Amino acid sequence: MGKRIDTKHGWRRSVLLKVMAVSLGALLASGAAQGQMPTVPQELEAKIASHPHVRQLTTWGSRPDWSGDSRHLLFVSKEYGDVFELDVVTGRIRPMTFHFPHKGFFRAYYLANGDILLTGARDWQPESRRFGRYFDSEVWLMKADLSAPPVPLGIFNFEGIAVDRNSMRIAWSAPPQRDPVRRTDRQMFSTPDGFRTDRNQIWVGEISLAGGKPEVINRRVVADCGDRASKLNAMLAERHLHCGMLEPQNFVPGPGDRLTATTVGVPDGKVMTGLDPAMRIDAITIALGTGDTTQLSRTPPYNEPEGIFPDGRNTMVEHTSAPMDVETTEKIDLWQLATDGSGKMRRVTRYNLIDPRLKSNQPVISPDGRWMAFDVSTGEIERAVPGQGVGLFLMDLRAAGFTSAAPAPRRPKRGRR
Repeated sequence: MGKRIDTKHGWRRSVLLKVMAVSLGALLASGAAQGQMPTVPQELEAKIASHPHVRQLTTWGSRPDWSGDSRHLLFVSKEYGDVFELDVVTGRIRPMTFHFPHKGFFRAYYLANGDILLTGARDWQPESRRFGRYFDSEVWLMKADLSAPPVPLGIFNFEGIAVDRNSMRIAWSAPPQRDPVRRTDRQMFSTPDGFRTDRNQIWVGEISLAGGKPEVINRRVVADCGDRASKLNAMLAERHLHCGMLEPQNFVPGPGDRLTATTVGVPDGKVMTGLDPAMRIDAITIALGTGDTTQLSRTPPYNEPEGIFPDGRNTMVEHTSAPMDVETTEKIDLWQLATDGSGKMRRVTRYNLIDPRLKSNQPVISPDGRWMAFDVSTGEIERAVPGQGVGLFLMDLRAAGFTSAAPAPRRPKRGRR
């Protein structure tokens, strides 16, 4: 038997050794991730590189999120992957989730105090990969200094989280009651009721660190997809639709307390079992005090808002006007959409025009309004893994003519790591 390791100092020694290995680990992780990421033909690579005002940051990774200093990006290596941080200025990449065992994460976000919010399932099996992502994802808090594994916040989420840049407030989507029964992906998609999101609600709450144990307090429902009498469904009913899905996106800076969200409008008399020609995916805002809902997008059929501008006057949307079918999401590019309900839009990226096999998605706007980080992908790649692409890209919004009309709101500095 070896010497007994003191638990307290053993943990610190373990962390120190991991920190010493960060640089080598990051290089190895980058190489491994590159090997796992899909590639495209050389002629398609040349077309991707031809887009004006854009440079490629990585050849792997997806779903970026900006830090408050507009210098760093969090991103995931893949679905059920590790989380990394990229210094956009130096190109240095470091792993953020190597210091504890886990089953992989879907998304990562910087919080206003510099800590990190993660979403991921505690466990999953290959036959229930989609179930783990859609119905078994939990929300976790990890300290900025990476001094310990993340702590579960006691909430489950469906898809994306909205994070307030100026407070510890978050918004998430979840059904009123969680079904604890694990199902295989085949079971989940084999019946009309297997993949139900039409009862989801958007919740808002605040992360409290009081007492040393993080928790989400002041929780309340601000939108209810399943309530046919809600203001959301009243808006959809004008077009003979009802809510089939809700996903929060961003808190809107500026006057009023609003949240951008994605809603799927399903034709009356139907449930959401797949894409329908009469279905509409729209960008909306929700007034958090009253529940008043405003439709932002006026150009059907697909408008998913992701990436708010720091003045709150515009959001970026994944958009296509192509007919709604199984290939619709393969034709999207990024557009700037006004948040005043006028429906005013401007095209920002042109990948699908450069080549119909290409698409751009997952945009996030830097807090200083200067940069947009996003993904580029193809329909073939995303049919295999939703959200997967060929790396992270950076657009100079100022050079491209899409600068924000107001300076970014002030946000607390990231903690020193």
